[in-house]
Amino acid sequence: MIDDREHPILKAFLAGSFSGTFSTILFQPLDLVKTRLQNTSSTVISRHGTVSMVSTLTNILQQEHITGLWRGMVPSLTRCVPGVGLYFCFLDSIKSNYFQNRTPTALESVAMGVTARCLSSAALIPVTVVKTR
Repeated sequence: MIDDREHPILKAFLAGSFSGTFSTILFQPLDLVKTRLQNTSSTVISRHGTVSMVSTLTNILQQEHITGLWRGMVPSLTRCVPGVGLYFCFLDSIKSNYFQNRTPTALESVAMGVTARCLSSAALIPVTVVKTR
């Protein structure tokens, strides 16, 4: 077991990584549908002549079956798992270094979150570019 006092950064990274893994697996079907809707060459026109989430989802299920909803998992996991892990590390580090003896205010919490997200995003820009392409 990992002792909280000995390895707080490792604990934060593991918590973030597990969170990123489960959220990626859970929301991958929505991300796939969103990506297909954005890609004009793979959009599906419904019976009413419109492009919709439901018609895109139906098309994926008909063409690729239920497992097709989780296509593209490797790039998503490659980006999200370390990204959320780093976010939790930065957040924990900021909180432990600047708010040792008190609870941050709401505005300070927002500032911590923004800073941690910017730092983790900057570190993973190359992975995000590869996933997007």
